[in-house]
Amino acid sequence: MISISGGSSKYVNTLAISSITGDEETDQSLFRDARTMTEKVFDILMTSDDQPNGMDDYQRTLFDVLIDRVYRRVGVLVDDPRTWHLSSECTYYTMYEELLDIARDKSSTYENFNRESIDRMKIVLGRYFEKSGSMNYYFRNPISVESVLKDRHMVFSFGMKGQDEAQTDSKSLALRQLFVSYLTMLKANYNRARGKKTVVVLEELQRYLEQPQSVGVVANFASGGRKRGMVCYFITNSPGALIEGRASGNSEDVKEGIKTIVDNITMYIIGGLDRAPMQKLIDMGGLHDAQGSLEHLIDAASSEGGHVYKNCFFIKYKEQCVIVKAICHPELVKLPIFDTTITQKEDVGDVELNYGVRQSNEVINSIKPISETDREYLEDASVYEKEVDRR
Repeated sequence: MISISGGSSKYVNTLAISSITGDEETDQSLFRDARTMTEKVFDILMTSDDQPNGMDDYQRTLFDVLIDRVYRRVGVLVDDPRTWHLSSECTYYTMYEELLDIARDKSSTYENFNRESIDRMKIVLGRYFEKSGSMNYYFRNPISVESVLKDRHMVFSFGMKGQDEAQTDSKSLALRQLFVSYLTMLKANYNRARGKKTVVVLEELQRYLEQPQSVGVVANFASGGRKRGMVCYFITNSPGALIEGRASGNSEDVKEGIKTIVDNITMYIIGGLDRAPMQKLIDMGGLHDAQGSLEHLIDAASSEGGHVYKNCFFIKYKEQCVIVKAICHPELVKLPIFDTTITQKEDVGDVELNYGVRQSNEVINSIKPISETDREYLEDASVYEKEVDRR
């Protein structure tokens, strides 16, 4: 369990290239992944009303120079993975020190850079990396990557209970989302090299749709996660943010990221929704054939009392659809509370029911043996659907 709440000041040093996994395809991308994630960190830090997408073109070129200088200084060579472990000595602070050196350099070496962009970058980053900077608490407690990779389960807590986006520091949240995403990606690399898949459950998806850097990472999970052996579940109680792309002023980067996520959805698990958002979800996912089933969930959502479809979910995977009362991990089914084994006693015609706890005789006696009609629709899908519609 890793707490990465707004006040925790925990971060991941994305400059430190992950250890070689032994899987050639995975290892080829480690250097690029570290560099790309670090660029995203600096994009978030440089984001403002004037620069909504982070660094400008001059600053992005300057970033390339800074990261090359930092790596070269400790002996990291792009084409020599044997040197990549030396990158652990690099930090965001050393990147900032290199920036100060360039800002002080009045020679012709950097005359092609826009001095205004350099000065702006120095002023903004100084808030995070100077001792007196107002945001210098952002990067105080590094999370050890190696210490979490071998854990079977990792749970990241953002400490957002009871808060909405308007109550949070948007940059802090975007950075924490980025760090968690990077750790997840490294974990997937580690597992893939060992022949294991990685199940990723990303709660409150709409919180990731606020900045291009965050939505970009989720889009990468959706489109390229399978190559890393990732099985992703994206959860949201605000499907409208995903359907309509209402995020970060609908910037092109955000809209493109949301489109990538939507295009790569292969399975839907839908709970009770009001009619308007449900209809949009039906239109987005081409679920018109299931309109009748989803109407039950709309009715259940608006029902104040008990409803037969309350707490049910509609599931569509490929061409298969079903409404279920609950889903649980197969291992949990073995627990007594989920034990719904029914044993029919042919000789006396009654039924014994085990349901985690002993049931009353009234409940047991209300269960009838399977009839021939029941057998028919259990074996024939079309007969079963007609029976469901009738009931």
